[in-house]
Amino acid sequence: SNSTSIPQILKKMKFLAIVVAALPVVFAADPGSFSYDPATGKAPGAWASLDLGGATNECGGAAQSGIDVPLSSCKVFGDYIFSAGSCTLDDIDFTINDHSVLASYNTARNNCQVPKMTIPLDGKEIPYEVLQFHMHTGTDHALDGQYFGSCMHLVHREVGGSALSVLGFFLEPTDPDDSIKMGDLLDEWEKVPAATTASCSAAAGDVFTIPDDTSQQEGGARRELTEQERRRLPRSFNPYDLIPKEATMYTYQGSLTTPPCSEIVFWNVIDTPIKISVREFLRLTNLIIDWVDPATCEKASEAAPSGFTGRPVQNINGREITRVCPTGFDDPFADVTAASGTGATPANEPAGDSSAASVSVMAAIAAVVSAAALL
Repeated sequence: SNSTSIPQILKKMKFLAIVVAALPVVFAADPGSFSYDPATGKAPGAWASLDLGGATNECGGAAQSGIDVPLSSCKVFGDYIFSAGSCTLDDIDFTINDHSVLASYNTARNNCQVPKMTIPLDGKEIPYEVLQFHMHTGTDHALDGQYFGSCMHLVHREVGGSALSVLGFFLEPTDPDDSIKMGDLLDEWEKVPAATTASCSAAAGDVFTIPDDTSQQEGGARRELTEQERRRLPRSFNPYDLIPKEATMYTYQGSLTTPPCSEIVFWNVIDTPIKISVREFLRLTNLIIDWVDPATCEKASEAAPSGFTGRPVQNINGREITRVCPTGFDDPFADVTAASGTGATPANEPAGDSSAASVSVMAAIAAVVSAAALL
């Protein structure tokens, strides 16, 4: 049977909490220490042999992420509980590095309450709080062999503990309309290169003014908003609002998807992709592939030539993958698997290479580039 024992999941999660508590957690190695470009010699195929300085390199381990998630019927019925917290966009630090865009909650700024996720396991409610979220071009996971345009990872830590759990989203540029929520995030991230351009221009003796997004256009002239108007600006943001309705989760034990690839993550992969617009995908892609290092004022993206910054899928190596569905969820896949006898989790799948995912991303990027005239 491929069904997962809930006590087994709890036991594994408790073991991971002990491991994480005993070791300093490095979410990603230093910029430039790894790449997605084969020409650098530091692309995913070489990650397991990279010298990461003080970080222990686990990229060659047996419980790596992402994976190609095999479809299955629901194995556990339970409701994730999501709490929005009180943090706004002003409580989040938006940054960009050589392979992703990153948003970290800064609770010290206004002492806000971060969003929390409670995972339903064996009648117990295990709460996790958000630390940060980030996005890549391309995806580290696949769903039954299908790749998507982009992905978002919402990184959580157990409340009062140190176990890590990641909520993984697929994003697909198929919506003709922009998403307000995604647009808000991209607006914040686009302030980063604007600030870098201003800083680098100043260092070179040029003049550059960062556009003020809190002004309005009146009669062809910009008007500054009053303090009262500024306070009314919608700054709230709940990352869980991005979760599609009727989505289910595939959970498994895995790792970080960038070096040092530490095997310390309980993954929750959402099976329904978030639809974003072509424009938004192009904005995200440009933020990553056109990243300028503020220290050198030169482009320094580690994306593959295709624009890909996702890791190829890894071997499952007999790990149990459990589909968790909401209480009362009508699972059409249950009848199919019961009739066919399929749905078993593969004991081992060959690690994928970047070609399939890269082709998917290249096609998506080609589509958005051809649509650039719409911007």
